Amino acid sequence: LYEELLADTSINIPTHHPKILAARDIVLPFKQIEKIYLNLAKVAYSGTENELVSILKEIVKEYKSENSKFVFLDK
Repeated sequence: LYEELLADTSINIPTHHPKILAARDIVLPFKQIEKIYLNLAKVAYSGTENELVSILKEIVKEYKSENSKFVFLDK
């Protein structure tokens, strides 16, 4: 069993316990989220699977397609 607790872009904040950290993620402006959504919707409707997965990998940079047909998109 493996669990990744914090994303690479989150900021670690100490708590009262030295082995417990809290994460503060980066917040995107609504216009940027809207642009991502519209791009995803367009590609989901008229693009290819590879284009869609490629965009999703840009959004979630830590994601790796281990043992899938999209492994070639991993950077």
